[in-house]
Amino acid sequence: MSTRNKILAAALHLFGEQGYAGTPVARVEGEAGLSAGSGGLFRHFRTKQELLTEAVEYGLAQREDWTHLLDPGFSIVGRLDRLAPSGSRVDHVHLLCEMVLARLEDNRDLSRVLMRDNSIERSVLRKLRRDEYDVVVRVVTRGLAELAGDDADWSAPASVLVGAVSQFWLTSDLLDGEQPNPADTQRHLRATAELVAARIDSSAGSPDVLGVGTPGVDTDDLRLAFDASDLAAELAMVHFEAGVSATLKDDGTPVTEADRAVERLLRATLTGERPEDAFFGEEFGELGESDRIWILDPIDGTGLFGRCDPNWRIHIALEVQGIIQVAVVTSPALRRCWWATRGGGAFESSWPRVDGETRRLEVSATATLADAVLDAVDNASRARLPRGVAHAPGSPLPLVELVRGEIDAFLAERYFKWDHAPWVLIVEEAGGRFTDRTGGHASDQGGGLYSNANLHGQLLTSLQYPTH
Repeated sequence: MSTRNKILAAALHLFGEQGYAGTPVARVEGEAGLSAGSGGLFRHFRTKQELLTEAVEYGLAQREDWTHLLDPGFSIVGRLDRLAPSGSRVDHVHLLCEMVLARLEDNRDLSRVLMRDNSIERSVLRKLRRDEYDVVVRVVTRGLAELAGDDADWSAPASVLVGAVSQFWLTSDLLDGEQPNPADTQRHLRATAELVAARIDSSAGSPDVLGVGTPGVDTDDLRLAFDASDLAAELAMVHFEAGVSATLKDDGTPVTEADRAVERLLRATLTGERPEDAFFGEEFGELGESDRIWILDPIDGTGLFGRCDPNWRIHIALEVQGIIQVAVVTSPALRRCWWATRGGGAFESSWPRVDGETRRLEVSATATLADAVLDAVDNASRARLPRGVAHAPGSPLPLVELVRGEIDAFLAERYFKWDHAPWVLIVEEAGGRFTDRTGGHASDQGGGLYSNANLHGQLLTSLQYPTH
C-alpha cells in the first residue's frame, strides 16, 4: 500500500473513532507509520480538511459494489430464496434489513464519519448520496417490488426501511453496542420487517384503509407519514417497555432519550424520501427552508410515557404553504391510530393497520348548550366554560372523544404548534371547528377552542373570543 493510501486508511479509521475535530494530525501520522509530528502528512495533503474529504472518497471506493444487484437479469428475490428457501415474506424483508445493516457494519469507519461529522464538503455528500445511499435504496426498492409482484412505486417504504436500520445502527454505535432494553438487533430488524411486509400485504387494499379516493388527498405523503410513524412507534415501544427517566428542559417541560431518538428517526425517515422538505420538531427545532414543513412531536405526553401510562402519542403533520394537509397521530401502547388529509376526511383504526377496522370520524351534532358535554385542559379553563353546561369526566384523550362524537367541545388554551397541528386538521375533517385565541385558525398561537360545528359560534361568544 502506498504511503498516501496508508495515511487515508489511518485518517478514516481515526476520524471514525475519535471524530475529525478530536484527531490531531500527529496521531494520523503515527498511525500511518510516519514520524508523529513531523509534518510528513502535508507532503501528500495541503490541509486537514482536504485529508477528510479524500479519506471519505477513499472509503467510498473501498465498498462492495452493489450496482450488480440492479442488473436486469439479476433476481433479488432469487437471492433471498437461496438464503431462506422456505422463508415467509417477513423472513425475506428481514434479510433485506440484514443486508443494509451488514453494509453499514462492513464500512463502520466511513459510516461513523458520514453520520457524525458535519465537516464534510457538500460535493462529497452529493457523491455519497448518488453512489451509496441511492444505490442501497434502489436495491431495497427493487427487492420489495419483486416481493410484491407488482409495478407500484416502493421507493418510500424502501427509504423507511433503510432509515430505520441506519438509525438503529447509529444508536447502537453511539452506545457502544448497547440498546435501551434487552431487545437485540434481530428483534428490531424483525419488527421493521413485519411493518414493511404488512405494507406489501395491504398494497392492494381498499381505499378506506388510507382514507383515499377523495379529491385533495396526497396518498404518497400520507403513506410516507404512515411509514415514518409506524417505525417511530416501534422504536418508542422499545423504550416504553424498558422504562425511561425524564429530565427537565430549559422551558421546564420533561424530555427523555426516547423523545430524541424517535424524532431523529422521524427526520431521517422523512428526509430519505423528501430531501427538500423542512422540519419543525419539539426536540430539535427548525431545519431547512421549504414551503413543505413536517411538524413533529415524537412523544406527546412525555410525562405519561415516563410513568408507564399508555396514553402517549406520536404526532406527525405536513404543512404545505402554511396549511396542514396531512396529519397522523399514533398511540402504539393503546394500539390505535388517527389520521386525516385535507379534503379526504378523518379516520381511526387499530395499530398496526393490518386487517384492522377503519372508521370514519364524525363530531357530534349537538346544537344547544343545554344538551352539550364540554371539557377543558385544566380547572381554570373549565371555570371559563358556560355556566350550567355538563362537564365531561377528565380524560387523557379528550380530542379523540371529540372526533368520535362522545363530547362536544374541548378548550385547550396552551401548548405548542407540534401539539395542535395534527389535531386541528383531524377535528376539521371530522366536521368540527378550531379557533385560536386570536380568532384565527392557526396551530401556533397557544391553542384555542375545538368543538363541533353547531356549537362553535355559541362557545366563541361565551368565551369572548378573540381573547387578544
